[in-house]
Amino acid sequence: MKALHIVIGLLGDVGVSSDGDAADDDHAWARYAARMVGELAGRGHLHHPAWQTAFAEIPRHKLLPDADSIADPELEFASTAVATVAGPDGADIPCASPVQLAGLLEALRVEDDHRVLEVGTGTGYGAALLGHRLGDTAVCSIDRAAGLIATTRDRLASIGRHPRLDARDVLGGWPEQAPYDRILVTRAVSAVPWDWAEQLAEDGILAVSLAMAGEAGPLALLRRVSGRLEGRLARRLVRLPALAAGAQAALSPRRRAALHDEFVTRLPPEPWHTHPLVWFLAALQLPRPWHEDDTTMLSSPDGSWCSIALTPDDEGYRVVRQGGGVSIWSRVEAAFGWWHEWGQPSWDRFGLTVTPHGQYRVWRDSPDQVISRFVRFVP
Repeated sequence: MKALHIVIGLLGDVGVSSDGDAADDDHAWARYAARMVGELAGRGHLHHPAWQTAFAEIPRHKLLPDADSIADPELEFASTAVATVAGPDGADIPCASPVQLAGLLEALRVEDDHRVLEVGTGTGYGAALLGHRLGDTAVCSIDRAAGLIATTRDRLASIGRHPRLDARDVLGGWPEQAPYDRILVTRAVSAVPWDWAEQLAEDGILAVSLAMAGEAGPLALLRRVSGRLEGRLARRLVRLPALAAGAQAALSPRRRAALHDEFVTRLPPEPWHTHPLVWFLAALQLPRPWHEDDTTMLSSPDGSWCSIALTPDDEGYRVVRQGGGVSIWSRVEAAFGWWHEWGQPSWDRFGLTVTPHGQYRVWRDSPDQVISRFVRFVP
């Protein structure tokens, strides 16, 4: 994927890296936007006519650095172009691309009279699209960095869009503006803050990607019903950047339990890339994997671990070693077994229930067919 790398500074200083020539025609962007909409619709990411119109009529390049001209239309209007903004600590944070936003917005199923909270303002592109669809007064958007919000507010105003924006701890939502019919989270989170649930109107929907073991997880469409959040996973996997990214520290050899098992497997050593749904079933309570030498390493909080050789032998087998009280790779193999036994179901056959006390239940087909339970708290 060819990415557009953009940084919006906290004090408004901006810069862009581009190898394109500036467009002479001030209205040339409309042609590029129309082509992007055609690509999104052609690939099945954008169906609703109102969203197609919004994507066609919002000048995305005006929300990016060098906003006075189209610096590189091949990137700025590419459906997979990822912009980055500066977070509170100055580190670059990637924002959702047009194809990711299209998946999120379509899944949200908004109605004309809905009010929406967007968690993760970024460049303001999502807020602009929502404002086009619902009207600016129906859109609230929050992010952590005050300088980012100030810059984004000015850029949105330059294209005639004036949603409500605020800089705050996004995990707490924006209770002063609640209730919301929909809450859209544009970055993956490791746990769902119950504050978001409390700010949803009854029967409202939270669209959130639940990160699993440090990797992008599925998009869950959770409806607030009777004191809980509950709903199915979206059919398409929407890989969103994490709200709080960070490399997983390798488990110290001193903390690793003694080796107790060694065997071979023909399963892929990185299922989070090759079989994300299976990884979702297997890794609900595991931290982020990492690499050591020619192996993939996995661990659990109790010191259990496993290593899987990245390179197979001539017959396609990889050596697996594991130690501790949790047989980690055995979980992965069991998840592959379930998935095949169930007929290799798609994402939307699964659902999630979240309670106020951080209890999660993953189920298949209906909430009474629970396949996993775990507890996860907001850090």
